[in-house]
Amino acid sequence: MKVKDVMHKGVDWVSPDTPVTELAKLMREHDIGCIPIGENDRLIGMVTDRDIVCKGLASNNFNAGRATARDVMTEGIHCCREDDDLAGDPSHGDAGGPKAAGDQQEQADGRHRQPG
Repeated sequence: MKVKDVMHKGVDWVSPDTPVTELAKLMREHDIGCIPIGENDRLIGMVTDRDIVCKGLASNNFNAGRATARDVMTEGIHCCREDDDLAGDPSHGDAGGPKAAGDQQEQADGRHRQPG
């Protein structure tokens, strides 16, 4: 089975300058736990609800009114292509299986642009 057979189409990303409060509202509105972050038509990171809590709310001197996606996002996202096998690639983590909990993976085309 290929990634394209199970991926969600119509995914949008937001700018790294998006306020954290807006990210939280988007997550609530769409009942999702993560939002891709893009800049200059490239995927640069991901913000999860856990990122907002652990890197934001639980840290010292966090100002939710001023914080942006860039302040809490996880960089270095592992990408896959639409035609990749769901079985995975051993060079991307554990021997061919899904990513371990905590690793973030996003589906993107060969140029880190997000088709779905």
